[in-house]
Amino acid sequence: MAEKDRYYGAYSLINAADWQNGRSRTSSLSRADIDPKTGALRFALPFPDGLSGTQGICLMIVGTGGPIPIRSEASGPQQYTFRNRLWEAELLRMAAVKQAEQEAQHLVAEERAARNAITQAERTLGAFDARVPEQCRESGTLSLPERPIDAVVETERGPLAAAVCAAAWEELLGPTASTYYQIVNRSEVWKTHASQTARQKRMNYHIGPGPREVHAFRIAPEEGERWMLYEATIARFRALTGECETRVVQAFAEETARWEKEIQEIQATPRRELERCQRLTSTYRDTKNHLDGTETKLRHQVALVDRLRKSASTSIESESLSSSRCQ
Repeated sequence: MAEKDRYYGAYSLINAADWQNGRSRTSSLSRADIDPKTGALRFALPFPDGLSGTQGICLMIVGTGGPIPIRSEASGPQQYTFRNRLWEAELLRMAAVKQAEQEAQHLVAEERAARNAITQAERTLGAFDARVPEQCRESGTLSLPERPIDAVVETERGPLAAAVCAAAWEELLGPTASTYYQIVNRSEVWKTHASQTARQKRMNYHIGPGPREVHAFRIAPEEGERWMLYEATIARFRALTGECETRVVQAFAEETARWEKEIQEIQATPRRELERCQRLTSTYRDTKNHLDGTETKLRHQVALVDRLRKSASTSIESESLSSSRCQ
């Protein structure tokens, strides 16, 4: 910008809103270059970050003696203030370019994340040979494991547990154990214990009285009812046998439950894998659609940035300082 009059000294271009009590509250927007031949003032219009032309910028030229009047017919602030609408438009354009560039950067990051998600999903879907839920198929029936020998039906657990515990007593007392089963009227259990000896050893289940109790168990039947030792030992035999049978029944129940759960898991696998395939392919489809949409948005955003960059004015010099008044 230039004026026909000659000026000397230092002159600044400032925002009139920052001018109070004869001083500028902020640093000048631009310092004047003075043409040595004509004395004309020329200011380079700045484009600093944070300066926006959204509300319009009212400008003043201030020298060492204060504001320079640019309208002789005006009075008050109107004789000093002016606007450069081309410069304000350029500020708005540059702000739009910056915002559009930031949005483009965000879309680039979003596109990269979507591509990574697509790659990961394709690796996971490799075993399904499917890309959309409609392509998922339920696999064939899987083979089931045989029933374990200790997965015993509930009605058989009690008798088998009794025989296992009888085998455990024989391991501890030898033939003497049969005497106790006769005393407690469970001879029928003793008759079946031999068939469960192998199971008892496999289950690694043993009757566990201490050494003194074992000695008492071996002599008590011989002493008969003449001694209190006899009744106490018989009671102890009943208690240990009851504990043994309870624990063996529990072991049968736990093994049966484990096997039944394994069967259920295997039987559910085809359907579960179908549902997993459907979930994964649905996510893959949504991610693919999101990627396609992001790519489209990014192309439009890049085109917008290019248009905004190319829309810069070839010149932002005002025809006259007085051509645009501040409100």
